[in-house]
Amino acid sequence: MATESRDTGYSDALSYAYDLLARRDYPAAAIGDKICSRGHSRDVSDAVVSKLREMGLVDDESYGRRYVDYVTERKPQGRAKIVRDLQRKGLDDDLARRLVDEVIDLDSEVTMALDALQGRGASPSNIGDDPRIQARYYRFLKGRGFPDSVIRKTLRLLDEH
Repeated sequence: MATESRDTGYSDALSYAYDLLARRDYPAAAIGDKICSRGHSRDVSDAVVSKLREMGLVDDESYGRRYVDYVTERKPQGRAKIVRDLQRKGLDDDLARRLVDEVIDLDSEVTMALDALQGRGASPSNIGDDPRIQARYYRFLKGRGFPDSVIRKTLRLLDEH
């Protein structure tokens, strides 16, 4: 009877995982957590995630690459914030750092910071020497996860133009 119950739980959990993946992409940890939140055991969740990995439906590396590409193209953020977001989504620390390092170097991070500021209406003409505006842009970039060195270089570049 216990085997029958486990099989039913597994089938229900697998069906639920298929439904989730039909709507959008998830990393393995998120799928596992969602299955557990529906009342399934961690064993069932792990078995389902393992099956999804075997089938190629869940791949943390591919998920992470797509996320990094999306963020760098559409919502410029600093490396640290992207790594934290990937970790929060359930990706391993080493994998998250490696994926971000493959795509973002210092120059591309400065370019993203410039893009983020230009999206906020920043331009050389309106930054000038006003320390309040510089402080506002600094806080904005800091909130987006850009390190101090990138922020300083970005504000210098904006000021030079």
